[in-house]
Amino acid sequence: GKDVPHPILKQETVKTLFKPQLTEAGAAALAAIVSTWITAGSVNWSTGLALTTNDVPGKRKANSGFWGGWAGTLYVIDPTTSVAIVAGSQIVPTFDKGAVELFDKVEAIVYANLEDD
Repeated sequence: GKDVPHPILKQETVKTLFKPQLTEAGAAALAAIVSTWITAGSVNWSTGLALTTNDVPGKRKANSGFWGGWAGTLYVIDPTTSVAIVAGSQIVPTFDKGAVELFDKVEAIVYANLEDD
């Protein structure tokens, strides 16, 4: 028989990364933390990612995973459009205005240049 690779995560597990898990109160607490650099509106948390729970005009779609790291490392994973963006600046303090603005521009440029199927 053929050798079948053994994935690190099952497909069912990966799907949970893009499904909101927090209560309304929990989501509000998360929104207070990320509101300094995300203007996506409502947010939630999955089994491993912060999630944008609504489409962001001209950018990521609802249930996209995102986060920002301590030294200006920001990412978004959008399973709806199959887009993933990672930007790293290595600038502190966390959520440096320039680093956040750069990521915002990069995300807008990527989505503005997606081709329709």
